Amino acid sequence: MQVTLYLEELDQVIVVAATNRPDLIDPGLLRPERIDIKISIGLPSREERLEIFRVHTKGMPMGLSEKELGGYAGKSEGLSGADIAAICREAAMNALRRSKQNKKEELLVRKRDFDTAFDEVCKSLKMPDKDNKPSYVS
Repeated sequence: MQVTLYLEELDQVIVVAATNRPDLIDPGLLRPERIDIKISIGLPSREERLEIFRVHTKGMPMGLSEKELGGYAGKSEGLSGADIAAICREAAMNALRRSKQNKKEELLVRKRDFDTAFDEVCKSLKMPDKDNKPSYVS
């Protein structure tokens, strides 16, 4: 394996690697003197997920209460911050598309926009439904 040979030749160099699929890492890379310190960063807690939703909806014209947003934090167990950001982006796009089609409707990101976005993102993660974890989460 070329990477392991290259790593053995390096002197006074720190290599940082990241993956969301640690189960696919070649065990040869994880031997001592190659990549011998491993730090696992898990998925966000419910409170952390709520904060991620808040960050990614800040500045959006929301037609959704804080309590409803908290409900999505509860339903998003097993999702990463990037997954939650994708849900928020898709919800905003759903609202924009709807507003463009119906010019009289006020531009607000509503519950139905989040429901649709949640379903779309979960489907792309191979989640059977929004109450299950993605298939790659153990």
